[in-house]
Amino acid sequence: MEVRQWSPPDAPEGTPVTPSILSLTNNQVAEWGHPAAAERNRVAYMKLCIEGAPVVPVGSLDLKTLLGEEGFKRQQRRRAERMICKYLRHLREAFCADDNVRRVQDINNLRQIDWHFSMPACWTAEGIRTMRSAVEGAGYLDNDNAVYYCTEGIAAAIGVSYRLRADIARVGDQVLICDIGGATTDITTFAITAMHPSHNWQMSFRQVAHDSTADCANPFVEQQLLQHLRQSLGLALGSGEVARLALEAARTAKERFNGTDDPEVPLPLDEEYLRRHYNGECNDFDRRGQLFRYPAQVLRNSLDHVANHVMGHIIRRIRAHGANRVVMVGGLSCSPYLRGRIESHFENNPDVSQLLPVMYLPGLDPVTIISHGLTIKGSTLIHPMQYQSEWGYEIFYPFSQRLGTDLFDHRRRHVTAIRVLQGQDRVDVPAQGNVLFRLSIQRGRPVNPITIKPRKGPDYDEPVGSAFLAISFDCGLHAGESHDGTIRYFDLEASWRLLAGVHLELKWTFQVVAPAGRYPQDAGITHSVDHMTPRWA
Repeated sequence: MEVRQWSPPDAPEGTPVTPSILSLTNNQVAEWGHPAAAERNRVAYMKLCIEGAPVVPVGSLDLKTLLGEEGFKRQQRRRAERMICKYLRHLREAFCADDNVRRVQDINNLRQIDWHFSMPACWTAEGIRTMRSAVEGAGYLDNDNAVYYCTEGIAAAIGVSYRLRADIARVGDQVLICDIGGATTDITTFAITAMHPSHNWQMSFRQVAHDSTADCANPFVEQQLLQHLRQSLGLALGSGEVARLALEAARTAKERFNGTDDPEVPLPLDEEYLRRHYNGECNDFDRRGQLFRYPAQVLRNSLDHVANHVMGHIIRRIRAHGANRVVMVGGLSCSPYLRGRIESHFENNPDVSQLLPVMYLPGLDPVTIISHGLTIKGSTLIHPMQYQSEWGYEIFYPFSQRLGTDLFDHRRRHVTAIRVLQGQDRVDVPAQGNVLFRLSIQRGRPVNPITIKPRKGPDYDEPVGSAFLAISFDCGLHAGESHDGTIRYFDLEASWRLLAGVHLELKWTFQVVAPAGRYPQDAGITHSVDHMTPRWA
């Protein structure tokens, strides 16, 4: 399958199309990506508004400056959800209205689309629900579309697997991926299990152990650099346009820093503002040239915490699960200084020095990473998410037996399909599975329905659904009968499959396994399992 990369037609070339920074005009999305940072009414670091992200004390951050005043107003969950929903709706509408997309589809109306979203591993179950609600509200389930989710670590792994070449990766290799983003860091490890014989970029892989998340202190880096700027100039730079310009100066210095030079960055503060508030005593500020020079030591002090913390996570994960390749992706991985610190950590640690050189891949944009991977149907992962359930599920079915000359016993037996043992909080649930059982029918009696009940330890919940099968005593599909012919036995297979849309569902189907073959039943049961959470939540 040919992989195509898409960006909104009005997005500047090379601009990430992610809600890291966006801007609003009359409550509408006005800019995509980097150009939005130039807008006063920008919304930045939306991940900081979602429960569980980042794994740092958000309360100690200067959120009004980091988020922008518009973003600061949207910290409450419902407001953050509406903001994300609005952004995603604009993105979906731009995609569906793009003439280039329609030409590729070669039809006037788009067919059903499989949409894939990635989320950071540090988000809690509540944070995941926020994202799901935003996706649903943005219309991604319209036209019978399907929605799938994975961690940002898995999304990065899919992108990396597509870009690896046969001369640097082999079947059996274990590759550690570290996605150092703006607000979160996700780490995952995968083992390469197969490669296409002629297209070696098409590979299959399996995840090794759970995703892990590191405290990405990027917001703290920017806050420390912003604080240095305020102290050096003797200015509050607390809100409005001056706060935005100061934050952009801090971000630019962080991205340009090579480890040795003192980077000069634009700081075009309004002259009237400077006349009123600036005392003119900062040697690092070129007022006429509108430039500010950041001392290298200040930048080193700010960035070293990120490098040390992330490398600590990487080394512990390698010791626990192994790796013979390391790949870094994400916006902060592009920092020349951070790359140098990472290389230094590897060189000076005997446990991991053999993993050099570290591989760095372009692609700041999770949307791009997903498009490189999940559009390759069947060559990577069809649905990489693993879910966990706090409830098990049992199937209750009718069973009749003869106890005496004229005495019959009619009861309901049960078989366990998904088991949660007493004392277990949750259990991994495969994406699909099946279980066999045998029911029996007495001549002349109606067939009672099959029922599915959730179970936790010794306790049962209310049934989630029932199904009447199209079988009877005389249907001819029985696998055996009692010696006097009054009871017939039927072998059945119950299959279940997780439907991972915005609302997670469990779909049960049934078929009779008869001597002459298998006979699928029209009756089935589908029910919500929103209590299940991704394995990484």
